[in-house]
Amino acid sequence: MHSLSRKLSFASLLVCVALLGACDKKEDTPTSSNTSQVASGANVTLSSADVKGLQMATSALNKGLPQMVSKGVQFDRVVFDESKTEWIYEYTLVDAEKSVVTQEKLSQGLEIGKAQSCSNNGLVDVLKKGVVIVYRYNAKDGSFIGDIRVARADCEK
Repeated sequence: MHSLSRKLSFASLLVCVALLGACDKKEDTPTSSNTSQVASGANVTLSSADVKGLQMATSALNKGLPQMVSKGVQFDRVVFDESKTEWIYEYTLVDAEKSVVTQEKLSQGLEIGKAQSCSNNGLVDVLKKGVVIVYRYNAKDGSFIGDIRVARADCEK
């Protein structure tokens, strides 16, 4: 799980680079099946084991959070939203105001997020189950900047 945590932090770091232009990386860095409607409109059914695994991974990832993952980027928490089948990684850009992040930078971050998520075997397995991975970014004042969403279809292109 520690290896997965490092890979997830690296993927989010690359997204951060796109959002802010540059970031300096630190050296140390289930009950029943669930059917939900995801953004694409498709129904997703996760087995009890899948739900339990995602809940355990979420708990393990949250143990060391919040944590600065690079200069200006704090990894706040991970949330598994079972009802939406989303695995959400929440970050705060501690040196940025909302107005600094443009739509163009969000689009660049989306492409990097897709590329990194789709090249990570652990995340690809999660995506194949229909879970949407959401990288959520907030400004230093807590205001919402934007979501970068990666779904199974993004890796099939």
